[in-house]
Parts: sequence; C-alpha cells; structure tokens
Amino acid sequence: MEELLEFLRSKGEVDLVDQLAHANRLMSGLASEFLNEVFLALRNVLLFRPGALSAEREAEIRQAIDQIDEAFRSSGGSNGIED
Repeated sequence: MEELLEFLRSKGEVDLVDQLAHANRLMSGLASEFLNEVFLALRNVLLFRPGALSAEREAEIRQAIDQIDEAFRSSGGSNGIED
C-alpha cells in the first residue's frame, strides 16, 4: 500500500492518497469495513485515473479488487457495489 501511496503522491493525486490512507487507517477497525474502503479506493484509482498506472500495476490492483469482491461474495456479504 505504501508504494502505491508514494506513487500517487508523486503524481499529485492528493484526493486518492487521502482516500487510500483513510482506508489504511481503518485496518484497526472492522475487517469488512476496511475491505470495503480498500475496494472502493482501489476501484476509484482505476476509474478516475485510467492510463496513469503501468499495465502491471493496474493488473495487480484489478487482482486485489477481484479478491476482495470474492471474499465478500463467499462470506455471503456484499461490498455494496452492483455489477
């Protein structure tokens, strides 16, 4: 997470850094709330800054999003995002 935060800082993406940093702080809270915040933050990185990341980094973020989504689905929960 720190590497992504540093990358976004270097690009001047203050709002995205704040959102991801907030999600990171939630780690000490409820796991599902934390995962939902991370899910939303990572999704927003991809939605609002297309092409800003390398293909490899974008693939890593997509994989993390898919894993979080699967965790919510397999636990019978929802990430609050409709497909």
